Amino acid sequence: MTFKAAVIQAGAVPFDIEASLAKAEVLIAEAGAQGCRLAVFPEAYISAYPKEQSYEISVGVRTDAGREEFRRYVDSAIEIPGAETERLGQAAAAAGLYLVMGVIEREAGTL
Repeated sequence: MTFKAAVIQAGAVPFDIEASLAKAEVLIAEAGAQGCRLAVFPEAYISAYPKEQSYEISVGVRTDAGREEFRRYVDSAIEIPGAETERLGQAAAAAGLYLVMGVIEREAGTL
C-alpha cells in the first residue's frame, strides 16, 4: 500500500492561535486537494516554537516585559482535547487525510 504525504514546512503565526489555525486549515485543504492522505506539520506549529525567546530572564532576574512575553506564550498553548483539536480534526476530515500537528500543550494550567 502506498499513499501520498505532505510534509508541511510552514511557519505559524507566533502566539496567535486563531491565525495559526486558519493558516493550517488552508494548508490542510491544499494537501487534500493534491491527493495527500497524510499531512505532517512542524513541531510546535500551534502556536509557534519559542526559538530565540529569552523572556528577559536571567538567574534571579525577571522583567515585566519578559513576564508579558511568557504570558503570551502560555496563553497561546492549547488543551487536548479541545476546541482547537476539534477544528483541526474537522479540517483533516474535510480534506480526507490524517493529520500530524505539533502543538504547545497546556494541561491543568501548566505547559
